Amino acid sequence: MTSGLLDSLRQAAPGLETGECSGNPAAGCSASHVCPSAQVPSAARAFKEAGYLLEMLTCLDRRARGEGFQIIYHFSKADITDRHRLRAGVSPGEEPPSLAELFESANWYEREVYDMFGVRFAGHPDMTRILTEEGADYHPLLKDFGVAPPGETGDGDA
Repeated sequence: MTSGLLDSLRQAAPGLETGECSGNPAAGCSASHVCPSAQVPSAARAFKEAGYLLEMLTCLDRRARGEGFQIIYHFSKADITDRHRLRAGVSPGEEPPSLAELFESANWYEREVYDMFGVRFAGHPDMTRILTEEGADYHPLLKDFGVAPPGETGDGDA
C-alpha cells in the first residue's frame, strides 16, 4: 500500500483506522480499514481516485454480540495484487449510504445485502429485492422466516 493512498484515505475519512489483514497473504489483502458508515462514501471515492474497483460488498450479522451489522467492502486493482478491506458498523434500522452512484457494481451488491439481511442503503436508486420474491416478509440470512403451517413442508409439497 502506498503512503499516498493511506494519506488520501485518512484525509477523506478522518475516523479511519488501518491495520494488517489476517489470513492468507497470497490472497493479496494489503490492509484492513475500519471507519464510521457515514465516511464510507468519502473513503470509497479516495479508492476510486487511486484506481481501485469495488470488488465486493457483503454483510455480517453481529447482533448476537451486541454489535449490529458490519458492512464489508473489498477494493482492488486489476493490474496488481492489492486488495483493501473496509469495514463499517451499522446499527439495526440504520441505513448506511449507498455507493451505487460511485460504483455501478454496488447497485447489485447493496440489493443483495438488503434482500438477505434487511439492511437498506440510503440513496440507493432501486432498493428492491433481487434474490427472493417481492413482498417477502423475511430475510434468509437472518433466519427470521416463520414456521410452515402444519401439513406443509415449505418446499411446495403439501
